[in-house]
Amino acid sequence: MNHLASMILKPTVFVGFWVVSFLDCNGQQNRPASDMQPRWASDDSYILFVSNRDEGNREIYRMNPDGTDQSVFISGDSIELLPSVSPDGSKVAFVTKRDGNFEIYLMKTNGNDPVNLTQSGSRDMVPKWSPDGKRIAFNSDRDGNSEIYVMNEDGSNQMRLTNRPGDDSQPDWSPDGKYIVFSSRASRSEPWQLFRMDANGKNPILLSRVGSDPKWSPDGKLIAFNSDHEGQYEVYVMNSDGTNQINLTKNEAVDSAPNWSSDSKKLLFVSNRDNNQDIYLMNADGTNVQRLTNH
Repeated sequence: MNHLASMILKPTVFVGFWVVSFLDCNGQQNRPASDMQPRWASDDSYILFVSNRDEGNREIYRMNPDGTDQSVFISGDSIELLPSVSPDGSKVAFVTKRDGNFEIYLMKTNGNDPVNLTQSGSRDMVPKWSPDGKRIAFNSDRDGNSEIYVMNEDGSNQMRLTNRPGDDSQPDWSPDGKYIVFSSRASRSEPWQLFRMDANGKNPILLSRVGSDPKWSPDGKLIAFNSDHEGQYEVYVMNSDGTNQINLTKNEAVDSAPNWSSDSKKLLFVSNRDNNQDIYLMNADGTNVQRLTNH
């Protein structure tokens, strides 16, 4: 993977997944407040995102789809990351370091009943709900390197799906629940690639030789992802079989972290095009770019 100048961007690695952000390798802020990791609610009624605008703590915020009414959703003295709202909208899975290491928690969207699902003592990251809301895919380094796992929504029956050299991370389900797309790299000196596998971990297929952070569109037709194969991180889409890759952002800035609306017509993403890392919204064809946060 091509690394950009360290004075501009330092990718942050949380064992097996990349967060393109203005953080150094120790997770410390290098620039003013950064907003990242946008996620739609299951019905598109609100957006969750992560920000360190409050005294540098990375917390989870909530805002309306037009960027108004931004407020803290999940906060604490530790790091809160990577929210994922359940398909029925009643619960949110997220990553927190409140127990000393990165674990996946679950709580009701009203803020009640937080519970540690993974309890592995390792780094468990990137929770993604299955379309039926019964399972959660995630990546973990509990067996030495980052691999893809799946568990029941209550944290039971945690099962390893991948067993490959290097790192596997950033899982996302196909809308029918039959497949999981994920990022993989053979070593830290190799680029991230995109693979698809059956939901039981079998039959991995290479989709793209360069790419990370894949997100399957709800209509099943496209996969959005990050790629720097043209020299700069941009948001791309491709057909679900890996063909017809299209650069949507085409900007000199760093654009990353795409996330689909439920009707597959819009994409949230993160960009530093206005000299700070903020959340943006665009149509699925890359038109009508709107800035949602400006902190």
